Amino acid sequence: MRRIILGLLLLPMMMQAQSGIFTPARSMPYWAYLTTYINPMHYFVDAIRTVKKNN
Repeated sequence: MRRIILGLLLLPMMMQAQSGIFTPARSMPYWAYLTTYINPMHYFVDAIRTVKKNN
């Protein structure tokens, strides 16, 4: 049970770190930059940044 709760807490944190919310994805190491493309949150963050930049 603890592993499930720990997984539910850590997974969103890892997804946020790899999505480029806090740092641009291109400033990450190459291996981390490639992992952002399998993270669906990366595409959401990219869309929000594009909308904010164009307004």
